[in-house]
Amino acid sequence: MACPAGQMWNSGSGAADCVPCPAGHMSYQGGLCLQTLAFMLEHGPTPSFSAQADNYGLLQLSFQVSFGAVYENISMVYSVDVQPDAGSLSAGAVPCDGLFKWTDRQVGTQTFRNSTKTLTYTELDGACKLGTTFEASEVVRSGVAAVFLCRGTLTECQQVIQSWHFPLTLRFPRATHAYYTGLLATEPKVVQNTSVYLGAFPTEFLLYESNFFTKAKDLAIYRAHDRAFAELRLQGGGELDMVVSMAWLSKTTDPKGQSVHNLTDSINRLSSGKGQVRFSVQLEACYNCYLHVLASITNRRLGELRGRKLAAEAQHAVQTIPITVKDVAQEPQEEQEGGSPVVPIVMGLVALLVLCPLLAVCFRKQKRSPSEPAAHDLVPSAPPACPPLPIGVPLQATQPVFQVAPAGVVQLLAAELRKARGLGVGYDQRFKKVDYSSLRLKECWQINLPTRTAEYDFRKYVVQQEVSRVASELFRGHIPCVTTATDGLRKSWSLDTGCNEQLLFHGTGTEHLLSIAYTGVSERLSGGLFGTGAYLAEDAAKADQYAVPLEPSSSEKMAADIRSKLFTDCGLGIPQEDVYFMLVCKVVLGFPLYTQDGETAMASPPTETRLIPGATIFANSRKGELVQVEHLSPPVRYHALIAEKHRLLKRFREFVIYDGKGILPAYIVAYERK
Repeated sequence: MACPAGQMWNSGSGAADCVPCPAGHMSYQGGLCLQTLAFMLEHGPTPSFSAQADNYGLLQLSFQVSFGAVYENISMVYSVDVQPDAGSLSAGAVPCDGLFKWTDRQVGTQTFRNSTKTLTYTELDGACKLGTTFEASEVVRSGVAAVFLCRGTLTECQQVIQSWHFPLTLRFPRATHAYYTGLLATEPKVVQNTSVYLGAFPTEFLLYESNFFTKAKDLAIYRAHDRAFAELRLQGGGELDMVVSMAWLSKTTDPKGQSVHNLTDSINRLSSGKGQVRFSVQLEACYNCYLHVLASITNRRLGELRGRKLAAEAQHAVQTIPITVKDVAQEPQEEQEGGSPVVPIVMGLVALLVLCPLLAVCFRKQKRSPSEPAAHDLVPSAPPACPPLPIGVPLQATQPVFQVAPAGVVQLLAAELRKARGLGVGYDQRFKKVDYSSLRLKECWQINLPTRTAEYDFRKYVVQQEVSRVASELFRGHIPCVTTATDGLRKSWSLDTGCNEQLLFHGTGTEHLLSIAYTGVSERLSGGLFGTGAYLAEDAAKADQYAVPLEPSSSEKMAADIRSKLFTDCGLGIPQEDVYFMLVCKVVLGFPLYTQDGETAMASPPTETRLIPGATIFANSRKGELVQVEHLSPPVRYHALIAEKHRLLKRFREFVIYDGKGILPAYIVAYERK
């Protein structure tokens, strides 16, 4: 029969079936009391445990015990387990225990049993598992390691005689986590007929004027056979090595698409360091193309371990940048004879005045994900009387300012307007007698102003550089990402996540519509609860609150200009019902601040700002400029203010920009209220 723990079976007649074990004995199997084992467990040394980890994701666990394998004819084995908490530990032939092998070591007259195992960061999510916590600069892996003394065999723990628990906490750099999670998350893909493992490695691709790498190249325009000097940086990957493996030109942003020129053989690796590589590549003629670069990312320390193949395949990162390489043979030759020398000089000056604003369009450094098509590519449209912009062709001086938007853009923006809810109510419509429940898009125009685009691109470039400094100096290379309700549109536009570029709405009346389209949204001409700045919204319902209709009967000059420039000149019929307008703008949010009261920083912002909660957000009483980011020299100001919903804002967030050059009106939407 079985007796409770601490008791043994009593065979005497007329007495209780189970009686307590004598002092100094241990109950075993509910019916025996063992004296020798009880003595060893009470007076013997506790098993020792140690854990050592390095920055390369390698962890060495060591256990040592000093008990024999047999006591009083009872066969015993040792079992180990590592889990995030004590409640998850198990003894016996568990998966984690199967990774450890015991060896005996004789010291004098005493025998020690040892087991040492080297695990990788990846294996800490497997049989031997630790919990994961993210801190600012490190990833903390923690849990409990345990040694069990069992009666039984190597394959079965029939009874746990004793157990010892050891708390375990390890710290790894974020770069280590990035490397191994990339290793786990990737699948083999074929890029340019080569099987690679594309990992989730954030990289930055920059072009420079020369091999001194001191000045970034503003215009990605080259001649055939020029060498492009480039730098590839791995954000947050200081412990990892990177080597450029392939380079090619294609007509698509998709790296798996067909290449036009394979440039791999012309790669000249100039320098490399932890997390970055500089190189040059010789270019071939390719107008309006994309330069793709594939980099191999490895952990050299892992490769040096003998007898192990911890990273069987190198991980890869791919980057793409728009580029134009002119064919020298097709460029027009200069006149060699005849004519006055004054004529070319005058023509050159005229060309300079006309083309300089246009060339500045190319100043921007577009970053498009290989898997994200541009809005133009979504749905092909039949050419209306006022045709859409040609795809992939630079703006020309003869292009009209307003053109009918591509069908793909129209469909996306129409869907955004259909999402609008809670229409016709709110503080900004308190004096208007309105009754409607939906917005229906009627027409959409794309705005083509090269000089405004160039001004916006320059502002975006400045913000990119400042955000990069904030990320590298305060966030270890990580850029705090701003999310909005229009994030779904980001997949269809070439919006730059490096400066938190977003697509937002701006509502206005007919009297200001064309003025804003031509000159931009001025931060000096509007104000409100959140200072003197330009106000935008992520929800079309908010922008609709500021709309004033274009009435069919209106004879004002501004109404006539709208009918002429937007409808008649584009071959569209004049609307016979009230039509409202809003602008869809590209906006650079950069590194923003968050507020709820319009005066102080928010206590728990959606993304980290490094400003103390409750601190003043404005630099002066005019409320036209935000404060500086702390701990940066030279100083950088916060780029935008995001007003979160609270007592002041019941239904919609608001986005305020204090430098209007960071806003580019991209589309005009005409819609009806239903």
